[in-house]
Amino acid sequence: MGSPIVAAAEAVKDMLNAATFTQSFTATREYALYQRLAKISELSVFVVPVDRVTTLESREKDKNVYSISISVMNKLKTTAEVDELQDLAEEIYMLFRHNSLTLLPNYKVTGFESPTLYSPDELATVNLYVSEIQFDITDIY
Repeated sequence: MGSPIVAAAEAVKDMLNAATFTQSFTATREYALYQRLAKISELSVFVVPVDRVTTLESREKDKNVYSISISVMNKLKTTAEVDELQDLAEEIYMLFRHNSLTLLPNYKVTGFESPTLYSPDELATVNLYVSEIQFDITDIY
């Protein structure tokens, strides 16, 4: 079996690409995300496996919580576009808030955080919208 966090990130990417949103995009998995910022010229959605926290449940069983980050980015022409991108970020949040990971039946979404609704610094300096949605996936073995 491969790495569970990679499988989880891949399942998240596939669910994003299978869903219908008000704006179209193709999500990709990335690791060195912020190296790509200067090259973004259109709506981009990136899925990043962040970390794993393991607790011992018993001698034979671990409980694993995997953190996955979804970043929504776009180079803006006007600040009026921020509302549309905020709406898209909310749609993505709702997709995972109300659905289990259909491609990984032994995992469930157990927590959410949006540490960056959008980055005012990136917006002001380079007209780049950056929003991050981070959530935890727990194995339910």
